[in-house]
Amino acid sequence: KKMTDGDVEMREEEELHPLEEKLQEAREKGDKVALAEIILAECEREDVKAVKAREGAVYAYGKLLVEKHDVDGMKQLLVDVRPFFGVIAKSRTARIVRKLFDMVSASGCSLEEQVNLVEEFIVWSR
Repeated sequence: KKMTDGDVEMREEEELHPLEEKLQEAREKGDKVALAEIILAECEREDVKAVKAREGAVYAYGKLLVEKHDVDGMKQLLVDVRPFFGVIAKSRTARIVRKLFDMVSASGCSLEEQVNLVEEFIVWSR
């Protein structure tokens, strides 16, 4: 909603979606459990705020795993986000998968494990 105050245009603050609020808190605290709950939360494709919150949680969770060099956690994250990919557009899915694979590489995952993950993802995507 737009409001005008004389010649100055102001916007009312939009209300945060519950998942957005939870994401903000989880990021501040580095709370992996809360981030995982957001990632696994169900949402509709049309619920743009919830989709963005889930995507943000995926990246925040991945970042925490990379910081701890948790290769197994990154592998599990790639499996856990698969249901989310059914809700979002293929182009967005491709972007997220690309970023996650970059994170896998940064987490210290061996080249052989990375190849296995890519092959597994190819099989899953068919």
